[in-house]
Amino acid sequence: MFTRQFWTERRITGAVLVVGFLLLVGGAIFFNAGQGSYGAALARDPAVGLLKSNLLSAGMVVTALGLVLLEACLRAAGDRVLSRLGMVSFLLAAGLWLVAEALSLGGRGWVYPLERDYLLFSCFSMACYGGALLRTKLLPLPVAWLSLVWGIVWLGVGLLAFLPPLIANLVSLPIGILLLLRRYQASTTQ
Repeated sequence: MFTRQFWTERRITGAVLVVGFLLLVGGAIFFNAGQGSYGAALARDPAVGLLKSNLLSAGMVVTALGLVLLEACLRAAGDRVLSRLGMVSFLLAAGLWLVAEALSLGGRGWVYPLERDYLLFSCFSMACYGGALLRTKLLPLPVAWLSLVWGIVWLGVGLLAFLPPLIANLVSLPIGILLLLRRYQASTTQ
């Protein structure tokens, strides 16, 4: 089952995107563990804070790697511009997130302008990937439209209000899952 034909470029891309999403969700769960009286005691534990930070940082890096792989798939499918814009934008976003996380761990507190900029770059990235998916028809059109509209809407809202920063990353899950499915594998061996 796990042969060279099984692990195509698209499947590897899908697996990396799903793993990145799961790591981010794990970090978000620990981030939200600070709610309530028990949660406040849990949130003060340095080990929990470090675990949250490590999960979020690892999730951000793995998601960025998955989007780099997705750019390669989209380039092979014929897109040369939008996927590259999306990739560079998300790499910038991930860098901003990692800097904010490092400053937070260093005792400087969380830097909200970096978080806002992360949100704007990541939403722009998802919109670009949605446009590239529409152009190439690599995945079903509803997923492409979801990524495009999701990115544009949250980019607009993010300019006006404070949002949960990882909202843009929700689109990477359906993209990753579809890339894992047999019907979306290329007809030629990759």
